[in-house]
Amino acid sequence: MDWKEALRNPIPKSSVKLRHNLDFVRISDIAEQYYCEQKVELSFKIGEIDTHRKQIGAQIHEELIPMEKAEREHVLREIESRPSYICSIPLYFT
Repeated sequence: MDWKEALRNPIPKSSVKLRHNLDFVRISDIAEQYYCEQKVELSFKIGEIDTHRKQIGAQIHEELIPMEKAEREHVLREIESRPSYICSIPLYFT
């Protein structure tokens, strides 16, 4: 392949399809996956880091969805005793 052809078709088509029917995976996608995996690994090793945004999110969550502690068996009985059980969750975002 000459340089003109390489510029016209920078990524050769493969006969092998990857997941999601892709011909190739971008380096940035691999880097993003690696970053996410390392982020999860660090959260297990050193714990979550509390940030101002997380504090605000927790406060909004508590105000929008006040919760009570319930025993698991009580919840199971409540679900089984009704023909339907509906849960709605209000969402807030900016």
